[in-house]
Amino acid sequence: MTRRALATDWYRLTKPGLVYGNLFALVAGYGYGMLEGGDFSLVTMIVTTLATGLIMGAACVVNNILDRDIDRVMGRTRQRALAAGRIMPSAAALYAVVLASIGLGLLAAIQIWLTLLGAVGLITYGWVYTWLKRRTYHATLFGTIPGAIPPFIGYVAADGDAWLTIIAIGLIMVSWQMVHFYAIALMRHDDYTAAAIPTVSRVLGLQATRVHMLWWAWLAALGIVVSMFHTNSAYAVLSGCVALYWLYSVNPVAQDMVPWARQTFKLSLLFLVLWATAIWISVGLGRFV
Repeated sequence: MTRRALATDWYRLTKPGLVYGNLFALVAGYGYGMLEGGDFSLVTMIVTTLATGLIMGAACVVNNILDRDIDRVMGRTRQRALAAGRIMPSAAALYAVVLASIGLGLLAAIQIWLTLLGAVGLITYGWVYTWLKRRTYHATLFGTIPGAIPPFIGYVAADGDAWLTIIAIGLIMVSWQMVHFYAIALMRHDDYTAAAIPTVSRVLGLQATRVHMLWWAWLAALGIVVSMFHTNSAYAVLSGCVALYWLYSVNPVAQDMVPWARQTFKLSLLFLVLWATAIWISVGLGRFV
């Protein structure tokens, strides 16, 4: 194996796609704190983002270690480094410890509450969610807890402390993730069947999964409405447009299941980008206009 291939294996062990998506949500949470009057600090935002990325990467490494047996039976995962035996579990465990230690240490240098949030995210995803997903389809709902941690970290780092905002961010992030991950359950139904993972699509059926996704989509839009409090009119208008576009676009209109799930998966990523963009545009308009 070449050095480049080995480095790629170690990099992918942290599930960078998942990490980057959640760090984007962290930046959105930081911007939301600024909407409520928090002071901008580039150093704080960079350090917080780096630290959270390291912690999330560590949680993903733990997830890969514990899931290497089921990864071997799914087509899309059987070539992962741990499943294929290119990296030893003991080495990966040391890697996770180093990443988590650095990340938690950096958060502690900013604020102790951030360290506690980071530790909750690490434990709930790396161990608890990983254990639950083999046993119940409700693991997906529990898995939204670590997925909601990054925007909370960003919000707290920007000195945000409004309970209504915390509820709004939680509602948006939990509901958004449910749509996102249920779409994955539909797209990868055969893989999860092969690995005997009790996803919602296997337990309740494909059509029921789609109905659940639509309900969660409406709850995400409700979260957007709740998040309009304590902000400016620019955010209300922009985020309202995001919510309306979201609800319009997830309508199945009698489409076939898998193509609709794939479209909704992509739309869920766009929803996060548009919401974060609405926040930061509103910050700029509120501060400089």
